[in-house]
Amino acid sequence: TYAQDLSIRSRHLEVISASVGGNASYDVTVLQTGASIARVNIHVNLTEVGANCSLSGVSLAGDKQSLDMHSNILHDARACTSRQQQRNVIADRGEAIFKGRIQIPKHAQLTDSDQLCRSIMLGKRARIIAMPTLEITADNIVCSHGASVTDLDENSMFYLAARGIDRQV
Repeated sequence: TYAQDLSIRSRHLEVISASVGGNASYDVTVLQTGASIARVNIHVNLTEVGANCSLSGVSLAGDKQSLDMHSNILHDARACTSRQQQRNVIADRGEAIFKGRIQIPKHAQLTDSDQLCRSIMLGKRARIIAMPTLEITADNIVCSHGASVTDLDENSMFYLAARGIDRQV
């Protein structure tokens, strides 16, 4: 688990790299809430048969914050698995950026991989940039990727109000 909760006056850059061998697992969760500008780069290389990784990210961007998550997962062997989920909550004038890349070269047959980015925008000037990408040259694989962005509709606001959360919070 990696948590970034620096002062709002801070600027931050972090690089996390992992090489995952045969039948091994690498699970990482990244939480970003601090700094005015922050970026986390994650590079995972699945190097041997049966390697797998799970990458979960959460960015909570407040007023005038820009929180950035870039990932690169390379399936460099056959029969590897990867799962990635990125969740963003962006307040007014906040920004979250997600750029995720999964690479599956021709020799990485029997790959199973998925990537999903979900974001909630809580202000009229909130901003999200979501770029989930797959680079696939193998042909015997199961892969998916996607992104969804939404604001809270009136039903969701009613649900939160019924639980004591004020509309202005």
